[in-house]
This record gives sequence, structure tokens and C-alpha cells, in this order.
Amino acid sequence: MSIATRSITKVAKVPKGTNPLCSFEGFVSFGIFVFALVVPASAAVVDPELRIVIRTYDASAAAGDLSLAQAVSAAILEDAGIPVTWVSCDAMFVQRDKNPCVAPLAANELAIRFVRLPAHLADHDLVTLGDSLVDTRLRAGSLATIYVNRVAAVAARCHVDGQALLGRAVAHEVGHLLLGTSSHASAGLMRAAWSQKTLQRDRQDDWVFSSDDARAIREAVRARSARRMASAKLGE
Repeated sequence: MSIATRSITKVAKVPKGTNPLCSFEGFVSFGIFVFALVVPASAAVVDPELRIVIRTYDASAAAGDLSLAQAVSAAILEDAGIPVTWVSCDAMFVQRDKNPCVAPLAANELAIRFVRLPAHLADHDLVTLGDSLVDTRLRAGSLATIYVNRVAAVAARCHVDGQALLGRAVAHEVGHLLLGTSSHASAGLMRAAWSQKTLQRDRQDDWVFSSDDARAIREAVRARSARRMASAKLGE
């Protein structure tokens, strides 16, 4: 039986009256006290056949302008050899018959929801920044959720750029969806825990997929592309 598991991205809350310590489970952002938006240079050869489409659903404009966060996410994925096309699905009822957001997700498509939680849910001691639904049988997923007011609160508390934090949260969850697992790596963006020291160090290797993860992601996208082509042939 196929079992859907949820991969959760958490951050430990900083108690009042203590020195700031941003210890993350599942995801952290880049360099603390660095406010310039830094996009990693793409190092891998991008194969156009490995392109994925990411539909974004920004509930009630919770995240606002996503262009900078998307640039950060896209650069991380392109560094792993995966080009990205973004499709905004916020106005899905306009020209309904022509809107790609109405169609079911194809094998190479993912959906990312950006939501704003009520205040009483947004400030727990363990703050979940995002989560992904993963099918353990297919080792794949298609839907992730990002809690934008939690991301903003963590960015403000830890003095990091909010758009960079949002973009890295998205890339981390996309990694879970493509890898088809809720587990984490020992290094790179998919690491399970990060310290303030790591944030201050701002080493690029900490903010990209490890070579093993990047290789596994490319293989997973190739498998998705093969399923998409097979489905297209069946529909001819």
C-alpha cells in the first residue's frame, strides 16, 4: 500500500532574554547579518529535458512578491542541473479553459502553497516552516506547504534576509518532493540541523544540494520525465 508521509521543516524558537541561537531542524537560511540577496552561481550543466514546473499558490497574497525567493530556489535547483519554470496559480479562475493550473499535475510538475497561519499557531516553541507530502511507494511527492509568517518571524529573529530564507525553504521542500523521502542528508541544503555558527560562516556548500542529493534528484526527474512521456503516448 502506498503511504503518504509528511516531511516537516522546523526551527527551535529563541527564548526571550537569551543570546540568539538559531538551531534548525530540516532547514536554515544563509549568512546571518548578510542582507544582500546572494544567488549561488550555477555549477552544473543544466539539461533542458530535466526541466520541472512548479505551480505556486499564494493564498490571499500571503507571501507577496515571490520573484526574489523564486530566483534563490531556481539557482539552487539549477546548480543541481534542474531548470525550473514557475507558474503562478493565484488567478486560476481567469480564462478557466486556458489556465494550466486547472489541469491535473503532470509527472514533472510540483505545487507549492504559501499560507499565513493564525497568530496563535504561528509562534509555537517548535516552529514548522514548511512540510511536504511524500509517497513512500513511488518515492515522490507533488505538494509542499510553506508557512510564510513563520519564515518572516525566523528571518527577523535571526537577522537573515527574508526572501533568501523563503527561497531556501522552498528549495529544501522541493528536494523532499523530488527525492521522495522525508529523511535528511549529512551535508548541504538537506541537512537536518543548523547552528548560528553555520549561518554566520555563510559557506556556499551549506546552501546547495550535496553531490549525492543532486545526482539522486536528476535521476528522480528523469524517472518523472519517462512517466510523463509514457502517459503522453497512452493518450495519443
